[in-house]
Amino acid sequence: MHPAILRLESAGLLERRARNQRVVLLRPTKHGREALRAATGRIRLAERAAFDGLSEHDEATVRAWLARLAARTTRLGHADADRKEKQ
Repeated sequence: MHPAILRLESAGLLERRARNQRVVLLRPTKHGREALRAATGRIRLAERAAFDGLSEHDEATVRAWLARLAARTTRLGHADADRKEKQ
């Protein structure tokens, strides 16, 4: 996660605010909020196009499948990170 945060910071999308020596808060910059809004709009357009013409049942089925896929991918990512850490 740290490399991702560093990349977002270097792109001017995130900023850090230290509360104390142990706690650092991250928040999006103005540019980060604008980029997020634009990306969200593009995602919503793609989502509408992907689900166009599907019944409510079929859309729910696809959404459930995608959620399971995302959860599985996250679990696999954690397993990969754990394995690399042990090496």
